Amino acid sequence: MDPLVESIQAYLDQIPLSSAVPEDVQKQFEVVKKLCLHAHAACEFWTVSSLIAFLAVESALKYRFAQYYSGHFVLEKSGQTETLEATNYDHLRPLCRKGWKLADWPKFRPTLYWLVEWAASKGLLGELEEMARETIPQLRNSLAHPDFQQIVPPGMALTAVLRCGQIINQLFASAAKPD
Repeated sequence: MDPLVESIQAYLDQIPLSSAVPEDVQKQFEVVKKLCLHAHAACEFWTVSSLIAFLAVESALKYRFAQYYSGHFVLEKSGQTETLEATNYDHLRPLCRKGWKLADWPKFRPTLYWLVEWAASKGLLGELEEMARETIPQLRNSLAHPDFQQIVPPGMALTAVLRCGQIINQLFASAAKPD
């Protein structure tokens, strides 16, 4: 094996996801690692691996959000209260866009920024809270909606992958809903 690929593999081996992380998110993160291993042949893969890592964090936030509420979202609108039974976050999004709000956190909106803020408000990000709030939405958006062709250098990409893995693990460190 190429020594460069071996060193990238050794770095990536330091970023295992917890078994508490949903399988779909783990699969997304495996794609990130594969892209990193092939980035020595196509430098654009560093950029793509960074984007997919941020998307994996977004998926993890959505899963954790639905898990936190155990599939029962209590919503309020114009003095009405409804409980939405939903298996995932995407069932909630259209209702939020129609003016329904989470009863326990009315300022929530169905965007990545607010998913990060929600996770922080519930104490799910631990010591990674500040870094997640400051970087995840901004970096994901800049990669997903570029104004120009971006090339993320290897060191930056690997650091992003590491931090994304840490955030994903932290989200599922305690899967129980606090009282």
